[in-house]
Amino acid sequence: MNGLRPDGIDLDRPVLAASGTAAASCEAPAAALAEIDLAEARALHAAGATFVDARPASTYAEGHVPDALHLPSNGECPDGPALIEDLRGRGTVVVYDDGASCALARRLADRLIAEGLADVRLMIGGFTGWQRAGEAAQSGTCAACGLRAEGE
Repeated sequence: MNGLRPDGIDLDRPVLAASGTAAASCEAPAAALAEIDLAEARALHAAGATFVDARPASTYAEGHVPDALHLPSNGECPDGPALIEDLRGRGTVVVYDDGASCALARRLADRLIAEGLADVRLMIGGFTGWQRAGEAAQSGTCAACGLRAEGE
C-alpha cells in the first residue's frame, strides 16, 4: 500500500503518542490499584467480597478479617499459585496488611493485578484499622500454613 501513496510513509520513524513525547503502545494500560477506606471495606465484606491478608503467617494466625484468605506477599505460602488461580473465579478481592504504608498489601495487590485479576482493591488502615472500628475478627492459622507447620 505504501508504494501506491504519492507521498509515502516513513516506515522507519517511530510512532509517537498524541503528546508527541512518548512512543505509542498497543498494550492495555496498567490497571490502577483502587484504594478503599474502612467504610467501603465493611460494605464489600458484607456483600461477600474476598479478603486476602498479605501479612506473615504468625500475624495472620493472631487475628484477621473473618474468612480472609492468607497469601503473604513474601512468598511463604506453599499454595500461592493455587490460591491465585482460585481468586480468578471470584469477584472483588480486597487485600490488606497492617503497615502504615500498606507495603505488603500493595506488593501483593500489584502481583494479583499482574496475574490478571480484574477487581483488586487495597484496604487502607489494614487490620489494625479494622479492629479499631470494632469490626469482627478471627484467629487461627490458614489451612496451607497449618499443613506446612505439621510437616516441619
